[in-house]
Amino acid sequence: MAHMRALRTLAVATITAATLGLTAVPAHADTQTKKDASGDVVGLEDGGGNGTAADRRRTDVLSLTGEHGDGRLRFTFTMADTSQARGGSFLSAQARFVTTDGSEYYASLERVGGGDATTALRREGQPVTCRGLAGRVVSAKDRYVLVVPRSCVGNPDSVRFGGVVNYLTPSSTILGDDARRDGRVGDRPRLGTARLANN
Repeated sequence: MAHMRALRTLAVATITAATLGLTAVPAHADTQTKKDASGDVVGLEDGGGNGTAADRRRTDVLSLTGEHGDGRLRFTFTMADTSQARGGSFLSAQARFVTTDGSEYYASLERVGGGDATTALRREGQPVTCRGLAGRVVSAKDRYVLVVPRSCVGNPDSVRFGGVVNYLTPSSTILGDDARRDGRVGDRPRLGTARLANN
């Protein structure tokens, strides 16, 4: 699958996107949460295995929350475990969203070997320079958080969103969990049907 090849490419690439500080989205922001089944992580390569129990927990999405308001989009992945094996591991949490005009974006938080998180934003597969794009690991709550300024994505009235976490383990097994699919990962993260409106 295309996302497997992309994951391997990202794992060896130099990641240059800056990680900036995050601030809370106000209570009046439109919010949607999609709960995902626990333990539904899958191996993404034929014959590649399903990793260790610890590997699967590091990939297991329990819920994905989208918030839209105060000039930004915020995506929160709540995980079974945000610890990461050091060494050759690589993790990518990707929020996919489609704006009112039909443009497709991916915001991603990436970690190599348990190091600091870096972020990237792409539109229709092309990198987007975005001042204010931010991501962080909230270890105490086992969360990955991405914040995307609305100005970087055309100030949409609303978006549809989904997300996936992929994990390249130290033993080179690739695992994945789509927040809107139980026990299955497609070529792209599944989008929700309801629109997340700007408030």
